[in-house]
Amino acid sequence: VPMPGQAQPQFHSRVEQIAPDGSSLSVLLDDARYPGPAPDGQHVAFVRSLPGGVGLFSHSLLDGTDSQLVAPGSFLALAYPRFAPDGRRLAFAAIGLVPAIGRPAPSNPLGWLFNTRTALAHGFPWEVWTVNADGTDLRQVPDVVDDDPSVAWSPNGNLLLVYGGWGSYLVDPASGTTTSLSYLAGYGSVGWLPD
Repeated sequence: VPMPGQAQPQFHSRVEQIAPDGSSLSVLLDDARYPGPAPDGQHVAFVRSLPGGVGLFSHSLLDGTDSQLVAPGSFLALAYPRFAPDGRRLAFAAIGLVPAIGRPAPSNPLGWLFNTRTALAHGFPWEVWTVNADGTDLRQVPDVVDDDPSVAWSPNGNLLLVYGGWGSYLVDPASGTTTSLSYLAGYGSVGWLPD
């Protein structure tokens, strides 16, 4: 289903839950994708397409309510919301409506796409953003642009791993310090397990 302002059409998807023994399959969230559970087990972050665009939400497993974290239409696309280990902040990948930090704004909104010298393998470049679990303090992680990246927090919450098609990055969200891991590239969800 093509949605206004989105980078690509989205298929109808849902988030399901199932017991560890394979029983009790049920739909947790209809028309939702990219679930990211909170460490306390009481919330699930997810992405949903609405007539105004794609947005980021949090679903309460306690009372079944949804809270908006990033308003629909703020980004062309969103993916892989992940809670920090303390549950107070989330990181996610997004295609912004404006140029990434450190890149000049084009006179033509899509001028950067047509004037670039680097081939864009899968279309628009994605950025990494963070937001508080209550939807405040939305921030872009500087100098990280990748091809279809996913994100994972380190077990202590001090670093973010950004894993994408152009390579990977270790990011210190507090200072913005970024270390490139160009030898580690790929697509899909990534996790960071404790030592």
